[in-house]
Amino acid sequence: MLALVIFTGSMYLGAKDNEKQVAAFSEVGTDLEGVSVIGEQGLLAIADAQAAKLMTAQIVEEETWEQQGQDQKEEQGGTEVGMNLTSIQKDLKIKFVNKKTDRLVANLAFEVEIKKPSGETYTKKDDDKDGIIYQTDMEPGKYKVKIIAPQSDDAYQITTEEMTITVRDKIEYKKVDVADEVKTEAQVNVAVEDTKVNETVVESTNTDTVEWVESTKTLIEGTEKNEDSYEEVDKSKIADPGQKSAIGFRLLTATEPQEEESTPVPTEEPAPAPTEEPTAAPTEEPTAEPTAEPTAEPTAKPTEAPTAAPTATVAPVPTATPAATAAPTATVTPKASASPKASASPTASASAKPSMSPSAKPSPTANAAKNDTTSNLKTTDGALLYVMNADGTFREAKYADYYNTDIKKFYRKNTKTTGEYRYTGWQQIDGVTYFFDKNGNKVTGEQVIQGAKYKFNSDGSLNTGSGHLGIDVSKWNGSIDWNAVKNSGVSYVIIRCGYRGSTTGALIEDPTFRTNIKGASGAGLKVGIYFFTQAVNEVEAVEEASMVLGLIKGYNISYPVFLDVESSGGRADGIDASTRTAVCRAFCQTIQNSGYKSGIYANKTWLNEKMDAPGLSGYKIWLAQYAAAPTYSRTKYDMWQYSSKGAVTGIKGNVDMNISYMGY
Repeated sequence: MLALVIFTGSMYLGAKDNEKQVAAFSEVGTDLEGVSVIGEQGLLAIADAQAAKLMTAQIVEEETWEQQGQDQKEEQGGTEVGMNLTSIQKDLKIKFVNKKTDRLVANLAFEVEIKKPSGETYTKKDDDKDGIIYQTDMEPGKYKVKIIAPQSDDAYQITTEEMTITVRDKIEYKKVDVADEVKTEAQVNVAVEDTKVNETVVESTNTDTVEWVESTKTLIEGTEKNEDSYEEVDKSKIADPGQKSAIGFRLLTATEPQEEESTPVPTEEPAPAPTEEPTAAPTEEPTAEPTAEPTAEPTAKPTEAPTAAPTATVAPVPTATPAATAAPTATVTPKASASPKASASPTASASAKPSMSPSAKPSPTANAAKNDTTSNLKTTDGALLYVMNADGTFREAKYADYYNTDIKKFYRKNTKTTGEYRYTGWQQIDGVTYFFDKNGNKVTGEQVIQGAKYKFNSDGSLNTGSGHLGIDVSKWNGSIDWNAVKNSGVSYVIIRCGYRGSTTGALIEDPTFRTNIKGASGAGLKVGIYFFTQAVNEVEAVEEASMVLGLIKGYNISYPVFLDVESSGGRADGIDASTRTAVCRAFCQTIQNSGYKSGIYANKTWLNEKMDAPGLSGYKIWLAQYAAAPTYSRTKYDMWQYSSKGAVTGIKGNVDMNISYMGY
């Protein structure tokens, strides 16, 4: 029993010591905040470069972990399995899904009974166990479907409810539910699925008249000045200082809970008597007393650590080591003992319950805060607050101001450093686009920059009649600084949201889509979308459009949604021009029927030879031709991708460059 008590006491003292160490490290962290590091910018640049290379791999790895986590949840048992049924044109797709996650349930031998419109029934099995049974060339009409195998068990609760589906005769070009079929790259073999081949060749180039330089904005030394502005803060974001004070008071005056247990009385008195009498009670300085004498200081929980033999120890409960330990200073504010005199016996002080007199004197009530005109009022996140004086100037807000009914508004101060700037590269200033050469001068007149011709007005502003500069991106562009892209003169971005696999035909989301669309939208760029198709018929094209519509829901899409039609070495390369044209039309019409603009992306060769481009003139045409000027003339084109080797601030490596003639 004695050993147990000794162990418990040592654990308590160790925990107290750890608390002090943690607090010390916390203070160090606070002190280091805002301290700059020599070579910091270089280190950040290296880190950014490494992050760009690893970003896609990390995202896929995260998706893998997420997938494994979802699989583990399903393996825990009791998964409720239902069916999702869809039909686009004379087809029926039966999907077996987890009702909670709406994900396909694979690796089970599902079998269904299907009742035709005529009343005849037959059965179908999910032979490849991919969670889908798909039938084509079906007679239009109402069908009834129910699961007949496998039976429910401890792992899966399988519904036997009969469901009805109408098999459609004609395509309606409306969104269907394919969310349960969309896969992440963690679920597929990317090497054989994402295989786009860029066959657009560089035909000719313009010679640059102005050297491209990175977009920079540098404050000219000596011109800087600070401008303060005040932003109103909702009172719900301001902590009630009265409650804050009361909480602080309760925390500082709280006594530590003590167990009701008798204190062991030492069998012999501690040998050394105190050389001077301690004061009857500690003052507001809790650490000033005790000294190294044994009776001056009980620990916060004096009853927990009696030890073998009382020698000249600090605590009233003797320890094996007579040296003055950290225990006396570790306690907060004990009253010295029940008998403050220098007594040889520690018994009384050992059983004392320290009252923890606070070292500070916090306001114990809200009334004190109401009269406090010295403490600064702050937001819940620690920002200093201000109030407006009658003359329109501002002063720091105090606790008392919070309760002053005459003060209706509180403000946060924002300080902005302004002055004259030196610019280089593409810049967007007050909504107008300029290009500054390496010397910081605005260019004017007709200029060729990165192989593209532009016309600039006499004041240096870009003539919008020469088109709007934009880019298109996907996972291959890595991590992107969207604010830097916006400031470089780019006005829009076309973002890949996904693709159909070249081998299996799976619908797969681009792993950077969500990050890119949030970043670009947040930076104020106009956003369009593209999807790389591998559809081999109109039904698959409607599925692709449906996937896109599901992904972009809730985002502001101001540019068209494009179908990327080009070579992959995969399943769709071999379809004829007529089928490819039908695929393009089915995708675009489904997108437009949902309220978005739509279009086709292809290079000059594919537009001329691989599809009936004039038959698609009702949609936007995005031409890829790497030449000094476009020579494609079969139809109009609304956007021109003139290079795949552009450079834009905020993106590491090459990026596709585009000029839009759509007027926005």
